Amino acid sequence: MAYLHLRYGNPGTALAYLRVISRILPGDPSVSRSLALAALRSDHPEDAIAAAETALAMNDTEEGLGASHLLVGLSRMRHGESDAACAACEAYLSGKTSGYIPQETA
Repeated sequence: MAYLHLRYGNPGTALAYLRVISRILPGDPSVSRSLALAALRSDHPEDAIAAAETALAMNDTEEGLGASHLLVGLSRMRHGESDAACAACEAYLSGKTSGYIPQETA
């Protein structure tokens, strides 16, 4: 339900669902990333930062870490922290060498 609300323009409702889900599944980085996205779309950048950094701190796949870095960057930018946003984006870009940014095929 949270995904559908987020996808179809009800980020506030998605945020409420995801807050509950994150309590049920506290160690799931994809839930934390979804929570960060819902918080961003609901104009709660402080909550988005917290959720994105929580996801970043979890044991995750390389792709998940890349997505978490980008969410931290977006959240920090929305909060007006441009230096921290740049640092998060640089961390994302540095992951290109470790493989979490898909390489284009020719």
